Amino acid sequence: MLLDTKSDTKILLGDLNAKSPSWGSQALDMKGSQIEDLLCDNDLSILNDKRSTYLSKTNGTTSALDITAINHQTASQATWKILKTAISDHFPIITSINQRVDGTIQSKRSCNFRKAN
Repeated sequence: MLLDTKSDTKILLGDLNAKSPSWGSQALDMKGSQIEDLLCDNDLSILNDKRSTYLSKTNGTTSALDITAINHQTASQATWKILKTAISDHFPIITSINQRVDGTIQSKRSCNFRKAN
């Protein structure tokens, strides 16, 4: 998912099933090469610290398949942490960004479904 917010922060993250030494895999596959190009084209920095994010339940091997990348300007304000308590075959990842959030409060919204067609 590529997220472009008001603050110009761009984030790419997810289980992309791509391999690259850039985020901790032993080899580079075609999808990993394409994602590396995407990261370069969008000026994104990889937050992964090259630790494994996936544990195969069948053979016990580990891989780095989940990727978190953020724009260069924001990368220094971000932290990336893996929780080694997997409830699935992927370890939960916590990404935090130390940025000030606009405190604007939206007015109360309501929907009138009776007028819906």
